[in-house]
Amino acid sequence: MGDRDNTISIKQIKKEGNAIKKTVVLIVVLLIVFPILALAQENERALSGNVHGVFGQKQMDKNDWDPTDDHIEFGLLVDFQPKGWPLSIAFEGLKSEDDQRVKRRDQSVKLTHETTELAFGVKKYFDTNSGFYPFVGGGLALIDVDIKVTVNNISASENDSGFGGWLGGGVIYVIKNFSIGAYLRYSVADVSFSGSVVEAGGFHALGMAGVHF
Repeated sequence: MGDRDNTISIKQIKKEGNAIKKTVVLIVVLLIVFPILALAQENERALSGNVHGVFGQKQMDKNDWDPTDDHIEFGLLVDFQPKGWPLSIAFEGLKSEDDQRVKRRDQSVKLTHETTELAFGVKKYFDTNSGFYPFVGGGLALIDVDIKVTVNNISASENDSGFGGWLGGGVIYVIKNFSIGAYLRYSVADVSFSGSVVEAGGFHALGMAGVHF
């Protein structure tokens, strides 16, 4: 009973720690977003930016995650540039998932692997006067990972999250207030599962569509 109680306590502490990380990130985002929105209300021309939905692929470290290393990914990208600022403030939320069935000791085992990335940073857009806007960016990221193993309809799951960073670049093409584009991104953060430290980030290849204002 003592070992079991200790295991439960460790899992509870880990879960509470992950919740604290997410709460801190949310508070920081709100503290930054609210002043920007207030500035935009004062002067409708004081703010420019982009809101894009994205869809594509996240490729994770095969050595850490095989066979669930090739994820489908979707999310939302938002950036704001107050008038006179050289850089845009960027927020990104991305969700990815992969599930595979494998044979283990003559049993069919379903492996499900999900990641959630909440990122904050800056981006720099370059106006080419042709409708194309190349951009680069980078910043901090909180990456949350869930893994689940299902055998004979019985499931066991584990979760961890870690702070890290991201770098990316791409291009958007603006037609009036609408924009489409492509985005390549790389993220890193360490998480721990079953006593092993593994990489939660990866390489992201995403298509973009949204609005430019």
